[in-house]
Amino acid sequence: GNLQHLRLLNLKGCESLESLPPISLGSLKTFILSGCSKLTKFPEIVGSMEKLSRLYLDGTAIRELPVTFEKLRGLILLNLKGCKNLHLSRSSILGSLTSLKDLNLSGCSHVELPENIGNLQHLEELDACDSGIRKVPSSISRLNKLKLLCLNRCKDEQMGLQLPNSF
Repeated sequence: GNLQHLRLLNLKGCESLESLPPISLGSLKTFILSGCSKLTKFPEIVGSMEKLSRLYLDGTAIRELPVTFEKLRGLILLNLKGCKNLHLSRSSILGSLTSLKDLNLSGCSHVELPENIGNLQHLEELDACDSGIRKVPSSISRLNKLKLLCLNRCKDEQMGLQLPNSF
């Protein structure tokens, strides 16, 4: 967890991987954990990881994002597709990742868009199809660079998907 010159860490498909030690990988740009279906917790981030720009957590069993996740200030792409155990609340730290351009939450049945989603001023793509989103916060109207928004099949059986008036 302390390889300071490592730029790419690809653990894709390591289905037996259950945990990772705290990480301090200052040069890491791409981190791939796609398909690590037994990984339930993202490791704590120790030190600076500002160079990390692409993080693939799709198909993992991650339940939550650690508080230290906010240290990923340079993150441009975050793929959480199919993280069925992931719980993101309205007060999620997701809104602190202000460099994000591409966010994939599709298939995440227990997520909600954070109230501060509007802080993601660089966000261009938000794929939340088939997710647990029931209400879209009004701050989404501040996402001026948004080019793709998918909310297909996101609805409450009684009420449907709630969109803000400013939408």
